[in-house]
Amino acid sequence: MTTSIATAIARQLSAAGNTPDPDRSRYISARLHHFGELQHRTVVPPPQLASATSLLGFGYVMTEFAIAPVIASQKPYADVLALGALANLIVCAYDALLDSGHAPTRLLRDPLIGRLVDLYFARLAGLPHAHRAVDRTLRRAIQRMYDAETATAGQPAASLREWRRKSALPFVVMGLPFWMTAPTFDFKRYREHLRWLYRLGQFFGWIDDAADLAGDRADGRLNYFCIATHPDAAQRIARCATRILQAWDAAVPPGRYTRTLRETFLAVTWAWLGAPMPSGP
Repeated sequence: MTTSIATAIARQLSAAGNTPDPDRSRYISARLHHFGELQHRTVVPPPQLASATSLLGFGYVMTEFAIAPVIASQKPYADVLALGALANLIVCAYDALLDSGHAPTRLLRDPLIGRLVDLYFARLAGLPHAHRAVDRTLRRAIQRMYDAETATAGQPAASLREWRRKSALPFVVMGLPFWMTAPTFDFKRYREHLRWLYRLGQFFGWIDDAADLAGDRADGRLNYFCIATHPDAAQRIARCATRILQAWDAAVPPGRYTRTLRETFLAVTWAWLGAPMPSGP
């Protein structure tokens, strides 16, 4: 294949009009780093994780994007965003340590991982409305995510169900705690948001695997494009991005702040793919 899957996805995204604004992308990059630094002051990540600031910043701004369709106003929810940042750090730290050869049973006893997990659940318990349905779904998602990470550790092949759980459930865990800030909620809307979060996570699972395909293949790590090849994969992934944004646009009122959040989704996607942004006319 002369064209990488990452390049093919970027081309399809561009054809669909889903490209970020270069000037706003620079602001978004600075914003991600700023929030990552602020969150880094509140946690102690594993020393092997050199990218902790970026991981915290990514979790923070993507949680902003993920909860925007269901917030009652345009103000961010600081506790939920900090929780999303921490969740992303834990998932990425655990994944990185597994990839470096640590056994899953040893990681459960790692004091730094343990402290981060304890901090996560302490912050979760601090949210004002512990709705039983939300709490049950969130804890089930965390357990299934852990099971999928453990089952696929060091395995170049796995079931698509395990891959989807490994990829999608981190975004469910990042976005779902918002519902524990609402005194009451519409269960139908909650379920729709849950499905949308799952789709968002699956999309970024594809983007991550497209960017890492060569390295994953060389190291014998699980990668979607090694276990499920489709000739129109790039088109399907670009269509998924369009559907994600269409649902987001339908639910989020336009505004300066929300435009930044929308651009964050595009800027992060293109940066992750490592593809140059197309030039203007």
